[in-house]
Amino acid sequence: MNETNRTVPPPVELGEIVLWYEDGDPGQRPLPALVTAVGNQTLNLNIFSPELQNMRVRDGVLHLSQEGCGSKYNREGGGWDLTPQGRRLRALVEVVRELEAEACEPRR
Repeated sequence: MNETNRTVPPPVELGEIVLWYEDGDPGQRPLPALVTAVGNQTLNLNIFSPELQNMRVRDGVLHLSQEGCGSKYNREGGGWDLTPQGRRLRALVEVVRELEAEACEPRR
């Protein structure tokens, strides 16, 4: 596989909550999942479900935008995406970085 054609997933941190989609299908109802390990291209997730007392565990879960997510070879792992809160937080971090950069620029 050509690495230049592969979509890079958004960065996440250990312990972060993401959304998990069964079969890697964004049309499915997402479930919250705790990130328990972060790999180069995949996450390990503990998935919360109102129907289950215990969490489901999935290893090697691809981001929805990654090649192979939802394919017949990777369907069992499902797919993940950021939560709306995670997206808002990342947008705020970008604004803060821009403001910090402006504040550090020499004045003329």
